[in-house]
Amino acid sequence: MAGATPDDANSRALVQIKSNLGRFGDSLGYKIDDGGFTWTGKSNLTSNDILSPDAEAEGRTEIAGARDFLRNELASGPKLQKELQARSGFTERTLQRAANELGVKRSRDGERGPWIWSLP
Repeated sequence: MAGATPDDANSRALVQIKSNLGRFGDSLGYKIDDGGFTWTGKSNLTSNDILSPDAEAEGRTEIAGARDFLRNELASGPKLQKELQARSGFTERTLQRAANELGVKRSRDGERGPWIWSLP
């Protein structure tokens, strides 16, 4: 398998992914630039590194979208958390993380009433 890591497109390698008869060989690094293709020697990349999604970046993108949503929704004043969740299109956990990053204030309407969110 040949590929790069999702978080560093310049870190590329040729990786053995199957071996029925012997041990796996070392991964071989390479680069492609204006000068063409060049071997860079032994690499520490594995097939898991190459195939893994950039979860951290995806997570940041989702949370960034949720932050923008909350900023827009709460700019006009406090809203019910359930209504925000229903309209957001984000998972509850993503919306919670975005709210934490924004410092959203959470309060209840009464002792056991619904949660109300507002910007600080």
